[in-house]
Amino acid sequence: MNDQEFFNWYNFEATPEEKTVVGKMGMFEELFSDMIFSNGTKTGEFLKCYTKSADSEEDNWIESETDIPPEMEYFSPTNYRIRVEPLPDGIGQFNSLTKEMTITPEHINSDSVILHEMIHMYEDMIESQMPFYRDIIFFVLYKDLQQRIPDLDKYITDHGQVFNQQAFNRIGGVHDILFLMKSLDLDLKQGYKLGTVFGYGMVETLNQ
Repeated sequence: MNDQEFFNWYNFEATPEEKTVVGKMGMFEELFSDMIFSNGTKTGEFLKCYTKSADSEEDNWIESETDIPPEMEYFSPTNYRIRVEPLPDGIGQFNSLTKEMTITPEHINSDSVILHEMIHMYEDMIESQMPFYRDIIFFVLYKDLQQRIPDLDKYITDHGQVFNQQAFNRIGGVHDILFLMKSLDLDLKQGYKLGTVFGYGMVETLNQ
């Protein structure tokens, strides 16, 4: 949705439950600043470069930042339509084709569920950009988590098995290694037990 579409939906169509989810997503946006290369993030450091000053005939180089695509710079979860309604399977769902996120009514206050679906949103946006952006996010998350989770490689190896990936795809869409790492990053930021965001609060998903 563009800004006008969001305004119309939020003010004239959204239910109180859907507005609750939107409010929570707004509070959580800062947790995803690394995925849009914001200033002050480790991914944002990759935007730094040096350019020659146009005001001098000498070889004066000044530090500046490379521009990123507007779809990334101005990204917001409100680009997607939020629905609160029962689901035949599961408690949350993200549809990249219709650009919709659905949460079941009983989970509108489940932060881990909302964060899980927000990862899908940000990954969906990243997938529409040049692949090097995704590579940078992957690299930065890995280096950071490696220092905070001693057995990170085991998490990744177990999760990355093709058999597991095929099973995840059958039950509920793409949950790739980048998704896993961002979910672990959110667990640490929120003070959750590892696996909470990935597993909708069911940490046994990661075989702890």
